[in-house]
Amino acid sequence: MVQEGMLSQNIIDMFVGAAHGDFERVKGMLEEDPGLLNAQATWQEIAVEAAAQTGDEKIAHYLLERGAPLDIYTAASLGMEEEVRKFLEQEPELVRSVGVHNLPVLYFAAVGGRIKTAEILLERGADINAGTGGNTPLHGAAWLGHTEMVRWLLKHGA
Repeated sequence: MVQEGMLSQNIIDMFVGAAHGDFERVKGMLEEDPGLLNAQATWQEIAVEAAAQTGDEKIAHYLLERGAPLDIYTAASLGMEEEVRKFLEQEPELVRSVGVHNLPVLYFAAVGGRIKTAEILLERGADINAGTGGNTPLHGAAWLGHTEMVRWLLKHGA
């Protein structure tokens, strides 16, 4: 077991990388080293952000239950509509903000297939075509096979 404060960057990077879809590895690594929960990878991402960015609900919920921070991006990915509303009430400018990898908040709703959450964001001024490097909400929804979200995005101008 690696002592608190002594986590190697390589182990952190492996943990955050695993959070992009390998639940068993995430679970095993976190059980062995709880300090990994909020450790940041060299690419400026923590595990819960990785899970949210790839629409992995199981990993994201697992990490949140263990104390990972909830931000608007993770809330959008998980369809946590009330939390998204609260974030926007506190900071309306978040609707046009970007999270990990400079992905817009609407992207996170799209990769989660969360149409109701996307509606909230669009009503508050989210840009339906925002994104960097071709990573728009439409691309994220298509990448993860969220057909209804793809249709919804196209209907709304994507």
